[in-house]
Order: sequence, then structure tokens, then C-alpha cells
Amino acid sequence: MADTSATTEHLVEAERERLANSGYSEAEISQILIAREARLGFGAQGAASGVVSNLTAVMGHVRNFLPGLKADFERMLNTRSSFSARIEAAVVVALKAFVVAVLCYIVSLECAQLKASVDKARAEACIERQKNAINFSTMSELMSGHVRELEKDCKTL
Repeated sequence: MADTSATTEHLVEAERERLANSGYSEAEISQILIAREARLGFGAQGAASGVVSNLTAVMGHVRNFLPGLKADFERMLNTRSSFSARIEAAVVVALKAFVVAVLCYIVSLECAQLKASVDKARAEACIERQKNAINFSTMSELMSGHVRELEKDCKTL
């Protein structure tokens, strides 16, 4: 397995060198390699749904933004760059941060929705337990307070 890993690293470095010789910047090379990896499906764990799927998408966007973000920060902080280039880089950094923040907010809303549906399912299960306790208990069991214990347990949810 080490041979496969070493071969893969060698191939990636060879491709990186070929792209650099073609005139691509380091940020562009990283984005090209990430896009190729995503297209080939390396690291895929199967079909995800809901919150996990969206969280994976957000992390993919962040991962794709990182090489460009580094280049934009360098250009923004470079005192030899023109003023307009520095402003452009600052705007790009702000837009990327905004996109990531919006995507994270959407994932947080879905997490809240997931929590609400779990709470609803627990409440419905508690109600069913209470109904079953009432329907299948004798009068003496009902009078002893067994159902009240279920009610107390359900209130702690």
C-alpha cells in the first residue's frame, strides 16, 4: 500500500510540475487538482442525505476556496500590488467568507430542523407509551400511579 501511495504522490507532483511549466499559478494548480480529485470521486463514502450531505458540500466549498483564499490574502497584503488589485482581492476574500457563512447558516438551520424532528418523534413515542399503558392496564394499576410515572418521564424529554 505504501508503494501505491508513493506512486500516487509522484504522479500528483509530476502533474503539478507540468501545470506549473504551463504557466498556471500555485492556487490555480491546487484548484485543478482538487477538481480532478472530486470528479474522480476519491474519498467518496457513499450516498449521504440531509445534514451530512450539506455539511459535506460546505466542507468541499471551503476546501476549494482555501488555495484561492491564500493567494487573495497574499495579493491583498502585498504592498507592491496596485491599490485596485488589493481592493479586488479584499472583495473576493469577503465574498468567499460570505458564501461560506451562508452555507454554514443553512447547515445550522437543517441541524435545528433535525433536532426538532427528533424531539417530535420522542414525544410521539411517549404518547404511544402512555396510550398503551392506559389501554392495557388494569384499573388497580391505573389507580396506583403507574401512568403518572410515564407522564413524569415524558415531561423530562
